[in-house]
Amino acid sequence: LLSLSPKHITTHGFRGTFKTWAEETTYGYSNNVIEACQAHKVGNKIEQHYFKGDFMEKRRKLMHEWGQFVESAL
Repeated sequence: LLSLSPKHITTHGFRGTFKTWAEETTYGYSNNVIEACQAHKVGNKIEQHYFKGDFMEKRRKLMHEWGQFVESAL
């Protein structure tokens, strides 16, 4: 990523751009799915204790859409 981008673009900024893009331009993805895509813990301690899923299929679809968006900008 760094070799393809100007020096003012950072990995952290890229993650922030993903979060903004996902929240503002996608439909049908919960905040939990978006957070899971960024490897953030989802929910409070009680929710984490009872929910053992990984949102894998939803994450896969969201990241595919993100990849298409990024490719369209190159």
